[in-house]
Amino acid sequence: MVREEKETTVEKVLFSGKESGLSFEKLDEKMQSWGRKKFGDKYARELWRNELLELKTLAPQNDELHMFAFNMHCAEVYDMLCEDNARQADGLFYSDRFWTVEWQTECRQRQREKLFCHLESLCSEEAARQVQKQGVRRMNEMRSFLFQRFGAGQPEVLEKRVRHYLEGMPDEKTGMVFPPRCNMEDKLNELEREREFLLDMCPKDKREDYDDGKETTLTRMIIRKLPKEYDAAVKAVRDLHRFRTYGKNGEIGKITNFEDNTRRNYETEWLPVYSELRTELISEFNLMKRRRDEEALLNRKSPGHPTLALQGFEQPGPKPLTCYGCGQPGHRKGDACCTAGPRDV
Repeated sequence: MVREEKETTVEKVLFSGKESGLSFEKLDEKMQSWGRKKFGDKYARELWRNELLELKTLAPQNDELHMFAFNMHCAEVYDMLCEDNARQADGLFYSDRFWTVEWQTECRQRQREKLFCHLESLCSEEAARQVQKQGVRRMNEMRSFLFQRFGAGQPEVLEKRVRHYLEGMPDEKTGMVFPPRCNMEDKLNELEREREFLLDMCPKDKREDYDDGKETTLTRMIIRKLPKEYDAAVKAVRDLHRFRTYGKNGEIGKITNFEDNTRRNYETEWLPVYSELRTELISEFNLMKRRRDEEALLNRKSPGHPTLALQGFEQPGPKPLTCYGCGQPGHRKGDACCTAGPRDV
């Protein structure tokens, strides 16, 4: 009974289309995560994003290429069905109706209905109303509709995110891309996540030509924004890439310490590989952090030499010395002019 009460007190964050609720990115992740368990990763992703093979335009009986594409799709559906019930999937695979466009279309709609039911459980308020209004028959367009309807897909919103990304997503307090002693791994993860978001939001047929979402754009931006303490790390990966490129082309003799600025600044083929740049930057950050920790530990172990505190008069300063025996200025206790007794203070 206590357990049930505890579960009911936990408030589930839902997608309402407002900033206070679940973000569209989180909704996207939850839908794909749930579908991955039901259908497998590839089919779930394509089903939610409406990227599966378009069945209505196929004519497998009249076109060999269409037949090949349809057979590949049927094999993918078979793998998906095996996730739920392998024996039933085997029975369908060897039946004639499994290999028809009509049955495959109906099967896809049934999977969309399951996805629709889970989407309903993640939405509230206006988002839930819009999902109900669109209905399960328009589930193939639902992700695109929610993206456009609730702001994430509006040109102004996307453009703002793109500009922020290309600037390196600077820190709100300092305005710096890489503030002093910032965690390099966390920062690179942040930039990678934003790049993946921009790519995911880009239509599938436009991704190849989408320059802002390319890995080379991310690499160039990071190199331009890095502070000077990472210059050695950048040089290391640049040199590694340069040696590999010359070696691949059989031009080892052309390797010199002269820099070709034209290629360095304008040609993406001379940019280092991002994964290697990331590894080198994180290694450099960890090394610098270890050195700082060692210096801090050394300073704690060697606090310096003790000093003797002088009391009774101020030094340095314009005031004369004051005898702490008789209280008269100009001499110390024990001098010939001092009138204080041996025990006078």
